[in-house]
Amino acid sequence: FLSFSRGAFVGLVALFMALLFIERRNKAILATGLALLVAGAILAPAAYWDRIGSMVEVGNSMTDDTSILSRLYTMKVALILGLKNPVFGIGLENFLFYVNRFIPFGNVVHNSLLQVLAEIGVIALGLVVAMIVYNYRIIMSLARRKDDGEAAQMGRILFIQQTAVIANSMFLPVGFDMVFLFAL
Repeated sequence: FLSFSRGAFVGLVALFMALLFIERRNKAILATGLALLVAGAILAPAAYWDRIGSMVEVGNSMTDDTSILSRLYTMKVALILGLKNPVFGIGLENFLFYVNRFIPFGNVVHNSLLQVLAEIGVIALGLVVAMIVYNYRIIMSLARRKDDGEAAQMGRILFIQQTAVIANSMFLPVGFDMVFLFAL
């Protein structure tokens, strides 16, 4: 939140939405979460909201923000490379080598799933998505346990954590991939 990262903002929104969903009956947690969000919104400098607002400008095709545009272009290149090399991809850590063939600037993919698709193919992407689904199944069964309140609480916490990590991994660079895979 304090980094001025648009991806972190989306992650924070995902985290709060997961918190609302999972803890909708716990009024104390909801009140605390809302109070922290309101305090953060009030204390954040205007420049922060200008930066977050730039995401809306991209949706309206009204931006010249090179940071956003370069990320969109690299995501597009990752998709193209993944579709052109669907079985095995282009090889681990080869994206920076190939991206220069499509766009004049080398940048990492700021999307974990597209990076997996481009570098190691559709089968690997399917396995990662299966891991995500499997983890959510385990987490939700844990969260629903009526016989063990502590296990249920851990399931709810893991649901919120997993949702935030997945949301962040759609916007943050390669360094975050290890956190994403570790969380899985």
